[in-house]
Amino acid sequence: MIFDSKFSWMPHLNRLKINCNIKMKIIKTLSHLTWGAEKDSLLLIYKALILSGIDYGSIIYNSAKPNIKQILNPIHNQAIRLAIGTFRTDPIDSILCISGEPQLQIRRNKEIFKYVTKSLGILTNKLTNYSTHQPKQDN
Repeated sequence: MIFDSKFSWMPHLNRLKINCNIKMKIIKTLSHLTWGAEKDSLLLIYKALILSGIDYGSIIYNSAKPNIKQILNPIHNQAIRLAIGTFRTDPIDSILCISGEPQLQIRRNKEIFKYVTKSLGILTNKLTNYSTHQPKQDN
């Protein structure tokens, strides 16, 4: 994670985009029409190489402005297009529907909800344990 003084997340997201574009070459090579890998295999490779990097720290950099977070959407869309073998002119919503992958903002929101519910569960367990293990006071 690259932190800047204004917490705009621009340096981090630009670096992430560069790294993802480098890894995208693997998917481009493996998605050849005549001898390329299958759709499911390419989606797994995408999730392992690129999407894991995008998801890392997404809870934190979700506070960035929406136009800054949009930097990662073309990478997500291009990788899924390559994996399922669609044309560049196909609508993004249909491509995401065919692949079964949600939009990046939906993924980020899901990760935030998972984190919050897990944190609340831990807090609730600690409060419950604290209240049940209190020594009784004699009057």
